[in-house]
Amino acid sequence: MATPFDEASVDLPEDLELPIIKIVSSDLNDWVPIERITKTRKPVIVSTGGSSLKDVDDLVTFFERCTCSDVGSVGSIQLALPKIQ
Repeated sequence: MATPFDEASVDLPEDLELPIIKIVSSDLNDWVPIERITKTRKPVIVSTGGSSLKDVDDLVTFFERCTCSDVGSVGSIQLALPKIQ
């Protein structure tokens, strides 16, 4: 699994034939690399912990309407911080 942070860095997980691409919550509305990620046709895991509900909803809507490729799957990772006593 790899987490590209810009459009150009999406090439590395493709070159290494990594099976999954992850999108971090801070990049949920960075549409240029997200569009490039969908073109890889790899499964996508999305970290939603630091995102607003609107950003998550926008991303899900994007994947539902995506015509640039078939996105294999979308998962979600929630942010969980330890409770400080």
